[in-house]
Amino acid sequence: AQGIGTALFEELAFDDFGVGQSRLMEMVEAKPNLIKFDRVLIDRIDEADSSRVNLLRHLKELASELNIQTLAECVSSEGEYNTCKTMGFEFYQGFYFAKPQPASNFVK
Repeated sequence: AQGIGTALFEELAFDDFGVGQSRLMEMVEAKPNLIKFDRVLIDRIDEADSSRVNLLRHLKELASELNIQTLAECVSSEGEYNTCKTMGFEFYQGFYFAKPQPASNFVK
């Protein structure tokens, strides 16, 4: 990938993975660098039945086999974080870590 400030980026990320049927083929064919797993897959995963947990685990494993990094979106509890961490997610995003804030809090 090119550095910040250049017009060219060679990395691809998928957002909202898990919503819609065509995303699996896109993942295999496009081979993005990163996939953000949608909140519908992450929400209360620590309390979910085994079939839902296994679905997420298998999708994560498929991404790993394709050398795609993964991000768990909308992680809101320690249980969700721990479950995703056990599955091997590389990145996390959500209220468990911080509430949304205006950009002005970070930029002078």
